[in-house]
Amino acid sequence: MELITIIALIPIGVIALVYLLRRPEIAFAIFLFSYVIEGGVILPWFLNLTLIMLAIAILGFTAQLAAGKINNFKLQSADLWLFGFVIVLFAGSYLVPDIAGGLNKAIRFTVAVFFSSYLMARIFLVERAQIYRFLKTILILASVVCVMLITLSIGEGHVGRVPFFEANPIPVATLFAIGMVLAIVEVMMPSQGNWKLKKIFCTVMIPVFLYAIFLTGVRGPLIAAVVGLAFYFLVGFIKKIAPKFRVACVAILILLIGGFYYFGHMLPNIKAFSPTAIIEGLSTIQRLEQISLVRNLFFQSPLLGVGTNGFEQLTGWGYPHNIFMEVAVENGLIGLIFFGAFLIAVAGYGFRFLIFYYRRLTKLEQKIGLMVLTIGLVLLTGRQFSFGLDMHKDLFVFLALIVNLPKIMKLGVNLKQNKKSKEPNVYSQHQI
Repeated sequence: MELITIIALIPIGVIALVYLLRRPEIAFAIFLFSYVIEGGVILPWFLNLTLIMLAIAILGFTAQLAAGKINNFKLQSADLWLFGFVIVLFAGSYLVPDIAGGLNKAIRFTVAVFFSSYLMARIFLVERAQIYRFLKTILILASVVCVMLITLSIGEGHVGRVPFFEANPIPVATLFAIGMVLAIVEVMMPSQGNWKLKKIFCTVMIPVFLYAIFLTGVRGPLIAAVVGLAFYFLVGFIKKIAPKFRVACVAILILLIGGFYYFGHMLPNIKAFSPTAIIEGLSTIQRLEQISLVRNLFFQSPLLGVGTNGFEQLTGWGYPHNIFMEVAVENGLIGLIFFGAFLIAVAGYGFRFLIFYYRRLTKLEQKIGLMVLTIGLVLLTGRQFSFGLDMHKDLFVFLALIVNLPKIMKLGVNLKQNKKSKEPNVYSQHQI
């Protein structure tokens, strides 16, 4: 029976493989969140979803180049600052008691974050259609996992934090926060072709995502989503991204306040989100201890830091749950300068997109740009509460997309201008 099932699944697998090779950006999106999709289960290397999807994405992107697809990749200042930061990580490996541990962390960051995530996105995700498919794939993945988690909670009657199989709840909640933000932006902005079914789906999924975040009992991703959405709504107010946008914002705010007031007690783990629980909770106490350790170690060696992976080796904690503190304590002011310059350069590309290109873009292009900027801010904010430096694949992919935005949109604007210039001037010909 098992053999028959395997034989029946072979053509389905072949069709899926061919499709993913033709749409490698979809495989790349699955690669980013494959840990959550697998449910945290660690499979043998040859069945590891992360490696499989990365390999498919690389093969698909490479095949497109081999088929003659034009790639206009050029190094930008952000790339150079990040490469400099990688060098700092390797140099810092020789400052720790266990040099092999330091080198291991530097290699993990370089392979998993710098090459497999940041550079892959910078080099290959360079078209609007690609990026939109990439974003829609993430939304679909988040929706599927979200519905599965809620189904598990109903079927098994969990109390407290509800796990998605063996996955850590923090990346699970992060995926839900990203899905919720994507759904909100999709609903708030005009759709291509006025596809109402998509808007209905996203409208329904917004409260479902919110409920699932409370189900995980994780606070950081929810705070990060609020910060990202505050940025999005601010841009929306300034740019007037859609008719009656301000009216819709006020209506949503009223509904949220009213919903929490009347139905907030029905949300799972709601007590864990109270100010008292946040201030006095175990996670807060642990993070305060980590902050104290970071401060003491940083002042011991403020310029160079204690070395890459030094925080774990000297304190026993894996990482200080804050990306800036981790860089400061392990790589000192030099590491902060390179990393800070990289983020400032990325922010510059984001502002360039908003200031110079936004008004000249189509509604779909505006939506894609705002989705990328908002999710980038959500992920960066979330990294102030959790995750270690070598776990930031998703963050650095969206930072890479922010760097790509001005060039992608500039090409689109130039293309539209060229088309207009080639169109015959009917009125002038009539006059002649």
